[in-house]
Amino acid sequence: MSIFTKLTGSPLRSGLRVWLLASTFVACGGLFVSPVLGQNEGQSPSAQRPSAVRTPPLPPRIQDLPSTKSSGQRTPALPQAIQPPTSPGSPATRPTVAPPPMVTPPSRVQAQPAPAAPTVVSPVASDKVDWIELRISAEGQFPGQSGGRSTAIKMDGHLAYEEQVLQSGNGRTTPIQGLRAYRTAAAQFQVGDKSFQVQLRPEVTRLAFYMAEGQFTIFSPENPLTRDELDLLDVIANSILLDQLLPAQPVSMGFSWEIPDEALPGLLGLESITENTLQGRITQITQGFAEAEVSGKVQGRVMGATSQMQVAMRFQWSLMDRRVTALALALRDNRTAGYVDSPFQGTVRLQLTRQRRPEPQLLTPGKIPTLTFPPPEEQTRLVFRSSSGGFQIVHDRRWYVVTDAPDMVVFRLVDQRGLLGQCNLARSDFQGTAQLTLAAFQNNVRQTLGDSFGQFLGADEMESPTGHRLLRIHALGRTDDLKIHWIYYLLGSPRGGYYAAVFTVDDLSWPLFEEADRKFMEGLHFLEPTAATATGSSSAMSR
Repeated sequence: MSIFTKLTGSPLRSGLRVWLLASTFVACGGLFVSPVLGQNEGQSPSAQRPSAVRTPPLPPRIQDLPSTKSSGQRTPALPQAIQPPTSPGSPATRPTVAPPPMVTPPSRVQAQPAPAAPTVVSPVASDKVDWIELRISAEGQFPGQSGGRSTAIKMDGHLAYEEQVLQSGNGRTTPIQGLRAYRTAAAQFQVGDKSFQVQLRPEVTRLAFYMAEGQFTIFSPENPLTRDELDLLDVIANSILLDQLLPAQPVSMGFSWEIPDEALPGLLGLESITENTLQGRITQITQGFAEAEVSGKVQGRVMGATSQMQVAMRFQWSLMDRRVTALALALRDNRTAGYVDSPFQGTVRLQLTRQRRPEPQLLTPGKIPTLTFPPPEEQTRLVFRSSSGGFQIVHDRRWYVVTDAPDMVVFRLVDQRGLLGQCNLARSDFQGTAQLTLAAFQNNVRQTLGDSFGQFLGADEMESPTGHRLLRIHALGRTDDLKIHWIYYLLGSPRGGYYAAVFTVDDLSWPLFEEADRKFMEGLHFLEPTAATATGSSSAMSR
């Protein structure tokens, strides 16, 4: 079978995908990707429920938390005391964790905000630096196909970092921008009977963030993040948004208020809110601090999925400077399938503390690069590396990996406008010693598409950014009365042979696709085997 037949026409089974943000943890496996965009058949592998793992102190059980708006009942108290984080200098905050294996989960859409006038921020040091420590746990399942056995999933994560807000705002009409430096960022996952870790690499522990028009972007100015790392960092209860939970009016015991819709997408990892019954109530005022309980239901949309959440939280804030200093949250999420996710049901529990740090230990002069806000596109890109495939791709973060198999990697291009396209990438089975001509390549594409072929819209032969021969064919045709654009690439490699890529875009999405295939292929580089590679440790990059 031709590699292009395989890339164009065969159903593709996705590998494990872990998503650590909208509901903090979503995992899916066995998702069958149809060659026609948007046609999915969910299938989940059976697995034993994982054994218990250590979790932080938990808020009350979700099922015991009725909405205060609908019933008027008081939410049961959270743990009596939230202990302040251990000093970051203590060994307890820096556990030794082995480097995690490279995995490839996609996550919530990180669409770039509308262009704004860039501002340059020089390295700064300020006494208004916060120390944030967050512990999060999640457990749930994704159902089996046709009533089959579901797969259990579990996660235990820990984040500890300094944060400095350089420009405050609401993140919608006025941008928020600032810096973060991580002491700890790691999570342990259990999916069925398999376990693995994700941990932030040392070279990307000093980051910057920018939020405008409701879109939060955390990025590394010097080295690109992986999708795993992005999902690890971009969790619910974003610390720059906590104060948006506070009531606008002066408060007294028993005072209640409604949590506004606009405060929730960034806090709960959603793109839009369709229903919200969250209501807060003051439960204690003492020594310049107030405590409140919040509970209710939230329904929203994210990446083509509908999420129904039952939420309960308790938080404390300083009445003097109106800053949330501690928060405990529990939510139960029931989510439908989306553009890159299988259905998911599960619970999430989180505890967060925030305190001022007059003398920063991580955000110090000489360790902070000069930054531009909004961030330039090259600083927001992600890197995906396939050691088995012998390549890596630095790509727009709207591309999500939905299949990572030894013989093929499948990406989907998704943003808030929807599913825009798909790319299937694999080694080519072309073994001829003579160069494949452009005309022969066109003929191969025509044969592969068969009755679906309509016409050629372009055929190019060029040199890739890596200095290798690159062929590109753009064809238009139909599948099931849907007009489809297919863009075929054949790329020579430094070790001989070819890599093949097929981009699939429906005609309605074509104006939004904006030739994203060209930028994607420009980011592809080959990995040269090294002595360490033979033992499975590393590869060098060849341009």
